[in-house]
Amino acid sequence: MPPAEAANGRRSGWIGDAEAPRCRIAREGAGRNRRQARMFLAACGDSTPCPIGSGITHGNGMKGTSTPLEAVPPGPRDAGEGGPAVPPDWLHPPDLAAAREAQAALAARVIRQDAHGPVRLIGGVDVSNSRFDPEDMVYAAVVVLSLPDLQPVAESAAALRATMPYVPGYLGFREIPAVLAAWQGLTPKPDLVLVDGHGIAHPRRLGIAAHLGVVLDVPSIGVAKSLLVGAPATALPEEAGAEVPLLWKGERLGTVLRSRRRANPLYVSVGHRVSEPSAVTWVKRAGAGYRLPEPTRRAHLAANVLRRASADRTAD
Repeated sequence: MPPAEAANGRRSGWIGDAEAPRCRIAREGAGRNRRQARMFLAACGDSTPCPIGSGITHGNGMKGTSTPLEAVPPGPRDAGEGGPAVPPDWLHPPDLAAAREAQAALAARVIRQDAHGPVRLIGGVDVSNSRFDPEDMVYAAVVVLSLPDLQPVAESAAALRATMPYVPGYLGFREIPAVLAAWQGLTPKPDLVLVDGHGIAHPRRLGIAAHLGVVLDVPSIGVAKSLLVGAPATALPEEAGAEVPLLWKGERLGTVLRSRRRANPLYVSVGHRVSEPSAVTWVKRAGAGYRLPEPTRRAHLAANVLRRASADRTAD
């Protein structure tokens, strides 16, 4: 099918602009908002980190920055330092048919068993965006905490314009490019990541946690706040730590977990290179008294800080 049309009649931006400038945010914004693109270029000179990539002091006192946004050629890119080239359709499919084929290829590569070494650093990933944002900006954050004390070690955030419209079930294509930009600016990298979103608890077994895990080839776990498919096998007790299987069409896709007494449950599922029992164990180990595990809670805060900072700069 052809690229979707936005509600206002403009193309939603599935295909990048080959003539756009080198600064990534300016390049991604050029197709939708020329004035904003010129603003970014005036601030960064098209060769230095974009103003959104400048240092932002977060609530925990750490210095968080987005990836430098200079030359990023279009087409296949390495997902991480030294990693294999990622097929372009895994990140930027031209249409829904290509996206569906990419999801099938990615889902076939998901490893649902423990396939990782010692975990000394645990990561959290979250994205802040709105499908009603006329600029289609996506704000992503990745944090790294130490184990077992869950103390902050590193944090990185990045903002990109989405190249795919909001389509339920395909949000990984919309959000992961910004996550990868944040990931590239992160040192040290975590040994395992918790992602705010689903893993294999997805109609095509490829939620954002599984999608990201395969692209980066890192152990990942989906920790979602709402249900996408399936239902709890039985009623979930109200006490903290209670868990029941998440079932869909006779298959177990994850675990429904009550992280705090009487709080709404979390939906935990395998992302990549982690077994289902281990996924639940890691989420419980990463708890710090809140409903969300500490890594994704901190990533959520960091992504919102970046989003607010961007809004303030745009308003200025």
